[in-house]
Amino acid sequence: MQICFSLSWRNTLQNPRQCYISTLSHDAKSWAERNKDILLSRKAKDLTFGSLAEGFFDRGSPWEIDQQEHGWTRTDSTLYIYNIFLQHHFLPTWQNRNIQTITASEINIAVKSFKKVPEKLKERERGKGPVPYSLASRNKMLYAFGLMFSYWMQERIALDNPVAAVARFNAAPENPREAIPDTIRKKLRPDTHEEAVALYGETVFTAFFFLLDDTGARPGELRARR
Repeated sequence: MQICFSLSWRNTLQNPRQCYISTLSHDAKSWAERNKDILLSRKAKDLTFGSLAEGFFDRGSPWEIDQQEHGWTRTDSTLYIYNIFLQHHFLPTWQNRNIQTITASEINIAVKSFKKVPEKLKERERGKGPVPYSLASRNKMLYAFGLMFSYWMQERIALDNPVAAVARFNAAPENPREAIPDTIRKKLRPDTHEEAVALYGETVFTAFFFLLDDTGARPGELRARR
């Protein structure tokens, strides 16, 4: 049987009571001694998710500056994606919740239920109703959420990181690309420059396809090297 020990500290200006689940009073006392400073400092803080999370992933935020000081540089595109997760999913779900009450179980359920933001859908995804995130994107979402709790733990605001207990999703491609059959591939690679330009319209598009075919790169990877 587990017992909830109600803990408090004497001779302190702020004396929050904490419930520690254990079977031994010794464990509860040891836990209280280890975490006294953190618990007392949290008393005067607003621990609602909304107050702590607003602007978290903005360029120049305390977290982003701390990341730079640790040698981690986040690109604008990465911060943009993190902010989509924050503004469209994390904040609407946990805006008014005390961060200490957010559990791994509810994070797991929420991440599975989140759908892509309608205005951010790709052309081929539009008109099909709510579109779920890929497994890889759900892992990115968990990573971003975990960054927030890790930082709050570092700053002695949070006691633990519930995201760490959430199982990650399979990282293998859900729709792996298949090789182009030789019969079709031959038609896509004409023998002469004239035939290739006639097929693709311009020399630049011909070169673009040949690079994709020869290297296996994705279109976005080539565009990024402009």
